[in-house]
Amino acid sequence: MKTIHYLFTAMLALSACASFTACSSDDTTDSAPTPQTADGFYMTLTIKGTEANGTNAKATRTAVQEPTEAATADESTVNSGTLYLFSGVVGSGTLAYKKTISTAEWNDAKVPAQGQDGSITVKLPIKNVTVGTSYRVYFLANGKGVEDDPGNSTIEAGDVKFVNSYAKPGEFIMFSQNDPGHLANQYTVTFTEENKNKDKPATLSSPILIERAVARIDVPTNEATNLTEPSAEDLANMTTQQKEALQDARDNVKSITLEKYAISNLSKKTYIMQHWSDNGYLTLPTNSLGYWQTFDEFGTATRQDNPDFFKAVTGASADYVFENTTSLNNDATAMYFQYKVELKSYEKADFTDGTFYRYDGKIFTRLADIIESNEYGNNPFGKTADEVLSEDLQRTDGKLGANEAALEAFRNAHNIQIFPQGMVYYRQLIQDTHYTRENWFSILRNTIYRLNVKSIWNIGADVPNGDNGKETEFYYLKVEVSVNPWVLNTQNVILK
Repeated sequence: MKTIHYLFTAMLALSACASFTACSSDDTTDSAPTPQTADGFYMTLTIKGTEANGTNAKATRTAVQEPTEAATADESTVNSGTLYLFSGVVGSGTLAYKKTISTAEWNDAKVPAQGQDGSITVKLPIKNVTVGTSYRVYFLANGKGVEDDPGNSTIEAGDVKFVNSYAKPGEFIMFSQNDPGHLANQYTVTFTEENKNKDKPATLSSPILIERAVARIDVPTNEATNLTEPSAEDLANMTTQQKEALQDARDNVKSITLEKYAISNLSKKTYIMQHWSDNGYLTLPTNSLGYWQTFDEFGTATRQDNPDFFKAVTGASADYVFENTTSLNNDATAMYFQYKVELKSYEKADFTDGTFYRYDGKIFTRLADIIESNEYGNNPFGKTADEVLSEDLQRTDGKLGANEAALEAFRNAHNIQIFPQGMVYYRQLIQDTHYTRENWFSILRNTIYRLNVKSIWNIGADVPNGDNGKETEFYYLKVEVSVNPWVLNTQNVILK
């Protein structure tokens, strides 16, 4: 995928096998060998990534020269692998040979020495191949339980929302890079009689490039500590009512602090090898299992559901997910932000826990102020402020006691927003800026997505999916999305 520079190096020399038939890690097809087929070949496999800079850089549709980000040891280590030789293209050809190197075999022979170029070279004994036949070569790193056709095989998240089973420290699943600019089927090898000599192994036409099958979404960062004024261009496009609402928010808000975040629409399934359509668009399995933490699981426009989806930004770690592509906003992978708003004044406020309201685009801490203001005419609640607080909002010891069902009924009945404990929410769709498809939202494998909130113009919704109709246009959040390919680095590995 993306012209990304992953440098993988290692040397595997499986001399522990006294004969090729004694190696339990060798798998062959069920087809009977022909007279031209002989056992006892050797093959040298080199695995690495594209060049980050210079004349060897390979420009692809999703090419990213920089910035790149070095992977951690947990993200880049290769502990096992499977080599595939196909007669024809994977996905439609015939599997001629498969060799799996177990974690035990790999780790037992590991030499703790870092190579100069970080490359991995593997010398493997090969069986059941035909002299003079060209085979296409594919490599799966750290993959377990994969079928014989990795081109069409899929992996599933199982019962975990984040794909930790494929992103364990030192066990990230990786496969041959495959995108419109760098196809996985370009690597070939042809065996001759002299390749039966381990000192004269067959070699690939070029080193195989591999990439992780998962994307990484980092913990968000924040530069916004208070509300700021929109740009002159944005102000010019606003109505008088919108400008008044923004000014009212700035007049009332003392500070705004990012406390928690959540990610929605996490794909449950992906291909082992990345798939693209004939016209160059990323495709996902047609029998996809859908998403974890879907948009609607976060609630309605007036109710919050599943608050446990949110986690504190402090101490949080990156999340690993499968790639996603969709033309539907509500299916796009997105990040929710939860901010704590502190107002400049809580004098005579209805609540002592920071709860406040927004009515007709303006902020209030007292229902009585809404009722008594001549601006609103008749009492919009049909009750006194104390009755509403007692009966509808169930105020107890100065704190909001109503559950989400009661709050939803209150919001809908009176077209008002109520912010429990001063929490407000924003939602930002995540988009890969290097792969663009008109009116689609996509995140791609082997890529880091890092969101940084640059500025906030107004307080958000009172629930994650909230908008209350006309209020939608009053939410303004400027987010900078950093999209970085990983650079893979690993140490030399020699198997003897």
